[in-house]
Amino acid sequence: MWKIHEWSGEPVSRENQEISWSKIDNLNNYEFPEANKTIIQTISLTPIYVISQESYEDYSRLLSVASECFTAGLKLFQLRLKLERNQKYQKLVETLSGLAKQNNAKLILNGTASDIEIYDIDGIHLNSNELLNYTSRPISEEYILGASCHNEKELSNASKLNVNYAFISPVFTTNSHPEQEALGWDYFNNLRQKVNFPVYALGGMTPADLKLARSHGAFGVAMIGAIWNSASPGQMINPL
Repeated sequence: MWKIHEWSGEPVSRENQEISWSKIDNLNNYEFPEANKTIIQTISLTPIYVISQESYEDYSRLLSVASECFTAGLKLFQLRLKLERNQKYQKLVETLSGLAKQNNAKLILNGTASDIEIYDIDGIHLNSNELLNYTSRPISEEYILGASCHNEKELSNASKLNVNYAFISPVFTTNSHPEQEALGWDYFNNLRQKVNFPVYALGGMTPADLKLARSHGAFGVAMIGAIWNSASPGQMINPL
């Protein structure tokens, strides 16, 4: 599929299909062939993607920043906490899910495929270790599936899983993962050419890097530090 920004004339059906304009958010109200479900989830992706930190002293900042970002127009938020999956965690996910729904946004959980049966979320993101545990898509096409990739092997496995998107990281060295060697834009571009699904640049990214990331083949940028280290997180969000 292709994203078309401008055209001339009127679209015409060449195979007698019904044609109508629709907002992306309304596509789930139509009946499509099963194979189209992955496409619908993929085109709901947006170029700005925010990821939570791995831990917080309490959830008040997490919830306030997430709410501020959603209000500012953020449509993709990933909860990435290294915590026990207890009742408190369940309540947190429910609260974030409610905030996302109120703002017509998507909540993605960094976890395992089985989490889709437990939590009210819009998709699952597999870390690079979890990614290699699967040989085919582990969740329904009705949900978003993403993966973290750092090399060609991981991207190849992500492709086998028919993911909707992948992170390629780290583009630059980050405070959160100082031990990981930066890939740089040239290697990022080399990796993203090996797959045919959207990839996000992760690692030292800010919204200001979006144009540069796109020039190297990225669909968008994913951010952690740029949001959580900002005094005004909402102002960092540029809905496109």
